[in-house]
Amino acid sequence: MCLLMSRRFVQRLRLTVLLLAAGGTGAASSPVRAPVWLPPVLSGNLHGRLCPLGEEGPRLDWTLTCNPPEGGVRTLSLVVEHPSVRLRASATLAVATGDGTWKIDEGRIDIGPWLAAAAPLLGKDMAGLSAEGVVVLSGGGSIRRGRPEGAVGISLKDATVRNAGQGWSVEGVTIGAEADVASLPDGEMPVGLDVRTITTSRFGARNFSMKAVAHGTRSVSVGAFRVEVAGGEVTADPFTVSLAPPAVKAKLHMTRVGLQDLLLFVPTALAEARGKIDGDLELSWSRSAGVQVGDGVLMLDKAEPTMLRFNPSPGLITANLPPVVLKHYPGLAKIETGESAMLLPSALRVPRT
Repeated sequence: MCLLMSRRFVQRLRLTVLLLAAGGTGAASSPVRAPVWLPPVLSGNLHGRLCPLGEEGPRLDWTLTCNPPEGGVRTLSLVVEHPSVRLRASATLAVATGDGTWKIDEGRIDIGPWLAAAAPLLGKDMAGLSAEGVVVLSGGGSIRRGRPEGAVGISLKDATVRNAGQGWSVEGVTIGAEADVASLPDGEMPVGLDVRTITTSRFGARNFSMKAVAHGTRSVSVGAFRVEVAGGEVTADPFTVSLAPPAVKAKLHMTRVGLQDLLLFVPTALAEARGKIDGDLELSWSRSAGVQVGDGVLMLDKAEPTMLRFNPSPGLITANLPPVVLKHYPGLAKIETGESAMLLPSALRVPRT
C-alpha cells in the first residue's frame, strides 16, 4: 500500500502523538482512572492506494478526511474510488468522549473486474472466470470507547458467474448476508444464497437455495438446502462445510431425480442411464479424496422403466457367477461390455452400499 501524506498532516500527527504520550487527556497529578478513547486531535486529509489482490490487480484510491470540531463534534469521512468500486462512509464523534455514530453512505462493488483479477490466484482451473453483478454494502451503528458496534449488510442480486472455457455458468445469483461488526472477522454471519439456473456440460439444475451461517474462515453451517435436478428435487439434512481444509459431507434426500445425473458420481462404471429415483444418499467431498458416495437407500420410480448401460468392464458381473448361471443367461457378458443395456424392474430396491 502506498500512502501520500501532506507535510502539514505529518506535523499534526506527530504533535498528536506527543500530546497523547504526555497525557493529553488530563493533568499528570489527576487520580488514576480507566483510559478513555478520544478522537485524534488533528484535521486534514489522508490519501492512499490499496491493492488487495497485489500490484497486478485493481488499485483502490482512498481519502480519509478529518474535519475540524464544530460544537464539540468532529466528523470523519472515508471515500474509496475505482471504476468498479464506490464506497463512502462517515462517522460523527463527540470530542469530549470519543463516542458517536458511523454509517455506510454508499457502497457498490462491480464483481466482474474483481473476479477476473482473482481467478489466477484461485488456481489454473479458474482461468477464464467472468462475472456480472453488483454487491451493495449498507450498515451503521454506534462507536463506544473507540470500538464500532452495529451491523454491515451485504447483498448481491441477479448476478451471473461463468467459465466459457469449461462450459459452465451460474445465473440469477442472489446473496444476502449481515455481519455484526464487533465480531468480525471470526464471528458468525448468517448467509442466504439463491441461484436461478446452473448449467454445465454434464447436467443442469435450477431453483437452488441455501440458508447457512458462516463461522469466520473456519466453516459454514448449512441449515437448509434445496435444488431441482432433472425434473426432481434434492434436499439435505443440516450439515457443515469445512473451509480449512475444504471438505463437506451431507445426507441427501432425492425425489424423482433423473438417474442420468447420477452418472457424475460413477463416471467410470456407467455410460448411460435412464429412469427416476427416490431415496437417501450420503455424499462427501474433499480436495484429496474427491467425490465419495456413502450409505444410501434408493428406490427406482415405478412410473417409467429404468435402463443402465455399462462402460466396457469384462468380468464386472460374470467374474463370480457359477457356470450354470452363465449358461442360462448368456446375455450378461454383453451387458458388462456395454453391447447391451440392462433393464431393471421399476420396483427394484437398491440396497445400502
